[in-house]
Amino acid sequence: MSKRRLVYRAGNEHNPGNPFGRAELVIEADGRMRLEHFARRREPRAWTGTIDAAALERLDAALERANFPVVAMPPLRGGAEYRQLAATGADGTREAIAVEWHAVAQMPGYREAFSILDATISQLGIPWDQPLDPQSMLVHDVQPAEPRAPPPPVVRPR
Repeated sequence: MSKRRLVYRAGNEHNPGNPFGRAELVIEADGRMRLEHFARRREPRAWTGTIDAAALERLDAALERANFPVVAMPPLRGGAEYRQLAATGADGTREAIAVEWHAVAQMPGYREAFSILDATISQLGIPWDQPLDPQSMLVHDVQPAEPRAPPPPVVRPR
């Protein structure tokens, strides 16, 4: 079982080319999860659930293989869709990465980790880019939850 809290953010609800919006998944060290979804022209939605202990172990192993939080890739490009993953340990230490959405396919360890995270998002409630296979359910005890208010968009003075 993980000894850290994971926060996974993917997408951007303000990008008109992104039909999925933004998902924020929090996985507590004990496997409890909360997913929030923000999309254009839709009210925020949220769900809670629990990730299967074996799936959480596979996620931790994949992040270990990836040497999290080390990322060997070029810097992020402006306008690119990206994923963020942050981990907070029991001692309060925090590690975080941001990677381009499609670059993950070329990154062993991260490819598997983000596949588990994306499947978890699909199974909690958002029809993401992962097909649902009843034989590979990673999530149980799914319940709708009250969403937080989304942060206002950043407005920069001219």
